[in-house]
Amino acid sequence: MACLKKKGNKYYVKDVVGGKEIWHKTQTGDRAEAEQKLRDYISFKNTGSASPFPSKTPLNEILSEFCLFLKTTLRHESYIKDLSRLRNVFGPVCDALKIERASKSHAGELLEQKPDKPNYIVVKDLEEITTVHITLFLNRMMADRGIGKKTANNYREMLHRFLNWAITQMNKRFPGGVNPADNIKLHKIPAPEITYLTRQEIGLQLNALNDSPMFQAIVATLIYAGLRREELLWLRRSDIVTDDSGRSSILIHAKTFDGITWIPKNKISRSIPVSDVLKPFLDTVIKEKENHGWLFATPEGSRWNPDCFSEKLRELNIEASNKMKAEENGELTVWSCIDYRHTFGTQLASRGISLYVIASLMGNSPDICRKHYAKLFPSTLHHAINSVDYSLVADCSSQLSDVMGRLVPDAPMQVEPAVTEKANKEKKVPVGLAVIINAAAVEQPEIRRNHLRLLRT
Repeated sequence: MACLKKKGNKYYVKDVVGGKEIWHKTQTGDRAEAEQKLRDYISFKNTGSASPFPSKTPLNEILSEFCLFLKTTLRHESYIKDLSRLRNVFGPVCDALKIERASKSHAGELLEQKPDKPNYIVVKDLEEITTVHITLFLNRMMADRGIGKKTANNYREMLHRFLNWAITQMNKRFPGGVNPADNIKLHKIPAPEITYLTRQEIGLQLNALNDSPMFQAIVATLIYAGLRREELLWLRRSDIVTDDSGRSSILIHAKTFDGITWIPKNKISRSIPVSDVLKPFLDTVIKEKENHGWLFATPEGSRWNPDCFSEKLRELNIEASNKMKAEENGELTVWSCIDYRHTFGTQLASRGISLYVIASLMGNSPDICRKHYAKLFPSTLHHAINSVDYSLVADCSSQLSDVMGRLVPDAPMQVEPAVTEKANKEKKVPVGLAVIINAAAVEQPEIRRNHLRLLRT
């Protein structure tokens, strides 16, 4: 039976669980307050309500359970990304967070490199994590490893999600009964800068990869089909389909390979038509002999690791840029996969294609496309403004039309100050109404005189 015991000037709740004696700190020397915590503790044991005392859970055990939870609920790419963040926060403290070397079937896997001075949150038990631990970790990551505000927010969100899961799903309790990440404020993120290639830069980029036909086809696919990096690397040859009329399309859909299930972002499957400019690049790749099924594979015939792929593409572009400098042919900007994807969206937007159509082709919401590409509709906006004719003509069918006029196409408006402010005062006509009269009747004095008589009455 739980009871109160006093050690020094503080009270403890003593209990026996599973034959083992356990002491809980009440953090108080007041008898009445300690008795209340004892009653809360007994209620917790009898009814399963919230415990008044922090729990005590080895960090490696709770992290193992959380990793298993992530694996069973997230897309594979999201699961791998979350594991990477947890590893950077706590280090390889459990088997799920240890880095294994790439197997033969996943050639090209990029192993994470540990920093010279790991900035891990080092605690033995989950409940030892405090707001101070999280704050210092994020500050060190931003100062020592140069992460940006958005990445820092992602780490904060990852920690908040982990700790909240432990509280709500595993019945763990922190001192004070609050999530330590609750008090960490999010950094304000400026509006994203959308970068993309111009037509001239597209030509320079593709020509720079003439010596690497596969990567040239990859970049062409990203630019002319607007795929995400993971969508590109998960393309199978069977995903390029041709209809009876000979028109080809790229299918983006869920698939399972080698025990790994991949699902498109937002869980939206879509079909992107292969344009005439993209088709020659894809035909070059498809004609090559292969026995692995991937449209764009590593030299070993396996699926590219996304980070390895980006690093290889970057190396090829830097090499091409250095070659252009040596030959005094200018310089090549080192673009990223997201820049190629934005190029696809901006090219469509600049031609006045509906944002809804762009969203369907890119697998985004129309709102995201509006934020990224709406400003790229200058010609469409000018056309919309200039297509409105503000010409006013008189129409005697009603008193309202006499006063206000109506819009008529192809009738140019020429407004002159036929009635001055001084004349308005003499005739006691309000200035605002005089402007309307001028606009409607400047070319027809007889109609203007009728308006003035109407206003006097």
